[in-house]
Amino acid sequence: MKEQYFPLWAKGEIMVYFEEGVSEGFAKDFGSALGYEFIPSDGPWYLFKTEVGKEKETMNEFLSYKKFVNGVERRDLRLEKRFNFIDGLIWKTKNLDKFYTSSEKEFLEGLNEIRKEIEDYKDLP
Repeated sequence: MKEQYFPLWAKGEIMVYFEEGVSEGFAKDFGSALGYEFIPSDGPWYLFKTEVGKEKETMNEFLSYKKFVNGVERRDLRLEKRFNFIDGLIWKTKNLDKFYTSSEKEFLEGLNEIRKEIEDYKDLP
């Protein structure tokens, strides 16, 4: 039987996807006007702090502004860690091209560094 994935929800945080073209400044001011603290992030979403236990209610409030808001979801820390890990592996793999013309030893060292990182990965509890 396949193991099930269980999200690790960040308490009191939601991710808001605004319509294309909405700036970070607008998103920050918009959330602030609704009474929510903006949390800087690197994703295509904007993070907002909400009262713990009121995440769903806050999500519905943002969704009521469909002119600006494209989607809302809870922040899943486990999924976020996995995405970041995979992005890092992709970057490191792409950078292996510097080893194309290196010795076999240097090329294998680059591969082994990536292999070790994969073997050492620990998911969030």
